[in-house]
Parts: sequence; C-alpha cells; structure tokens
Amino acid sequence: MNVTGSLMSPSRREFLRSSTLFFGAAAMASAMPVGMFAQQDDAAKLDELRKKISGPITVTKVAGSVSMLSGAGGNIGILTGSEGKLIVDSGVSTSSADVVKAIGQVDAQPLKYLVNTHWHFDHTDGNLPVHAAGATIVAHAKTRERLSTAQYMDLVKIHFPAAPAAALPTRTLTDAFTFYQGGEEILLQTVKPAHTDTDLFVHFHESDVIHTGDLFFNGTYPLIDYSTGGNINGYVDAMALLLTHAKDSTKIIPGHGPLASKANLATGHDVLAKIRDRVAAAKKSGKTLEETIASKPTADFDEKWGKGLIGPDAIVTLTYKTL
Repeated sequence: MNVTGSLMSPSRREFLRSSTLFFGAAAMASAMPVGMFAQQDDAAKLDELRKKISGPITVTKVAGSVSMLSGAGGNIGILTGSEGKLIVDSGVSTSSADVVKAIGQVDAQPLKYLVNTHWHFDHTDGNLPVHAAGATIVAHAKTRERLSTAQYMDLVKIHFPAAPAAALPTRTLTDAFTFYQGGEEILLQTVKPAHTDTDLFVHFHESDVIHTGDLFFNGTYPLIDYSTGGNINGYVDAMALLLTHAKDSTKIIPGHGPLASKANLATGHDVLAKIRDRVAAAKKSGKTLEETIASKPTADFDEKWGKGLIGPDAIVTLTYKTL
C-alpha cells in the first residue's frame, strides 16, 4: 500500500423502524428520558441491539470496482482488485460470518484492509472477525481512541465497553491520506466533529464512488451524537465538503439508506442547513427547546424526511442541543 498524508501505526412516538437499525433504537431512547432498556444491563442491551440489527445480507454492484453490502448495520463498501479487497465499515458482530462469506463471494481475492468511518457500534462491532479474516484496520485517530476505552452514549443510555485489542485500528490518520490499490486512487478524508468527533469519508476516484459513513443518512433526518462530539454545524459543513468531492455522476454510499446520487446528497444538505438556521434563530430569540419544538421548524420537510430513524422532534432537539 502506497501512502501519502498523515498515517501512523498505533413525548415522541414518531421514531419509526426502531427494530431494524441500531440508531432506530437510539432515536427511541432519546425520546424516552428513562431509556428504552431501563431494566437491562449494558451487555443485555447490546445483545438485544445486535439481534435487532441482524438480517439478510445483500450485495449491490455500485460502479467500477465498488459494491455495497447492506443488512449488517451501517452500509458496507467493498473495493475489489488484484491486490485484494478493501472494505469500509464492518457492521455488527452477529452478522460478521455472513458478511465475510458475502465478501468472499464477490471474488477470490483476499481481504486486505478495513476502513472504519467512525466509532459507532453498528459500523465497528464486526472489526474483530473481519480483522481475523485478514484485514488491517484503518481509521481516524479518534476512532482508535474511543474504541480503546469505554464510551457512554446518552441517546441509548448505554456504556459501550472498550473493544478488544485485535479490533482496534492499527493505522490511523488525523487529516487525510491517499493510497493506491488495484488501480484505484482512494482518499480517506477526516472532517471536523459532525456526526461524532471520529468521522471520515472514503472517495474511490476511478470508480467515482464516495462512502460517506454517517455523514449522510439518505432520505431521513440524521443522528447527531452529542455524547461523542457531534454537532449540527459540523454536520452541515461536512455535507458541504462531500459535495465538493462529488460529480453529477458520482454514486454515494450513505451510512444508512439506499444508494444515492449527488443530487440526493445536495437535497439532504439543504434540508439540514435550513433546519439548523431556523432552530438557531429560535434559540437566539430566547425560545426554549420545548417552544422551538412546538414551532415546528421542520414541518415542510417531515413528510419526506421525518419518517426514519430520527423524527421531527428529535432532529430539532439534537440541533438545539448542539448549537
């Protein structure tokens, strides 16, 4: 692998589809102050989330040498080539056997690299078995830092244990780097705190594909994890940066949701920016969170965007709390 850049070794029932993805549960938990798992310990909560996320694995050809795997938590990107495979994110551990099997069926080349787009459970819980299958793990330095220690996520009221040593990234970056594999120029670009403080995206230049991680939820309001540094301004800025990397022809693999286009990403950015500006104006005028929610600043977007993991009240709450 040829590398350039910084690379180092060591009241609200509007929350829908909570049983299908980890952050559906997160949305419900944020709606209920005592948490949806109040009578369970953290290990039981995690086991329940793994079971809810596990489902049929689907691999879809995207463009060039890149495919998308869905059904294991966050969407997984797969780059194939004569030098081996690179995948983006690992899903949850309950799906790992099926994920490794599906990746192996794409072609016979070995699994070489795993890139984590951020630290969250539904994108990194499969790190250990994917590493055991041959992958070197690459991520933002903050992802390694957060996975190395226990993390508390207020949205789900869960303390996540530290990951085992073999599941940690062994190559990290703090800005960006480019490497070359199988005839592909691959950019890994970190961003300022947005969805979390550990985010990066992956741009496959020759295939004309960008994997956004959770910097884009296609067709739904996004989750902003304020417990680990996420904030609305950073999120809007990160989406704007993604747009500068995309062409009209670029295929977008979102962290959650169906395969997307630059036009989908642009619409998502504009919707979120308008919500941010409206909530900011309400907060600046002295309105409380409750008053801001009651003013329904998302009303003209809710029919399309408010039926996913994060509902209208939740996106207003996350925006208000992180401004």
